[in-house]
Amino acid sequence: MTRRAAVFAVIVALLIGLAVGFVLRGAVSSDGTGFSLQMVQSDSGDAGNGSSTALLTAAADTLDALNSRDVSALSSLADPDEGVTFTPYSTVDFSTDVTLTAKDLKKAESESTSYVWGVTLGDGEPMKMTVTEFLSEFLWDADYTACPSFGVDTVLYTGNAQENVAEAYPDCRFVDCYLPGQGDDNLDWSALKLVFVWKDGGWYLRGIIHSQATA
Repeated sequence: MTRRAAVFAVIVALLIGLAVGFVLRGAVSSDGTGFSLQMVQSDSGDAGNGSSTALLTAAADTLDALNSRDVSALSSLADPDEGVTFTPYSTVDFSTDVTLTAKDLKKAESESTSYVWGVTLGDGEPMKMTVTEFLSEFLWDADYTACPSFGVDTVLYTGNAQENVAEAYPDCRFVDCYLPGQGDDNLDWSALKLVFVWKDGGWYLRGIIHSQATA
């Protein structure tokens, strides 16, 4: 089974859980040969507009685009009206987070425009990078296609930073891709929350929230 096939197997399992008001965690083996399931409570079940099948397919497509650093593919998934807002450390703040339109993303592969995405933990220096640098060097800091846990409208793990995805995007849904840390203290955990809006009969990417231990 390929890595992408394994991810879609987890998606099927998630849909079974959604049908009964739960989210299922799918643990994909390191060689991509199978997965196991563990049931956890969902915050909102299958509420909202649009098909959960389509939602999870959009999430898988987004992970594929990020994993391959395919900015053009990412642009095709972006909200055509509002674009995509990138949040570096859990707490969404539209006044400081970078929002890029689909056109901005499409041009990013051939342009060298830099943006200040936030400040670096520890030294507090501005995180000034191009789009491709930000995706490669910060946002995709781990292989999120191999997550053992996918939460639908559910934050699976929280650190010290405020998790305000539901408040910041009240008309959207999200998929939380959570990677636990390697040590017992879980200090090297990380997650990507992929936020989607239902529009014109499809799910479009509205936000990407990167989370990790901040202290």
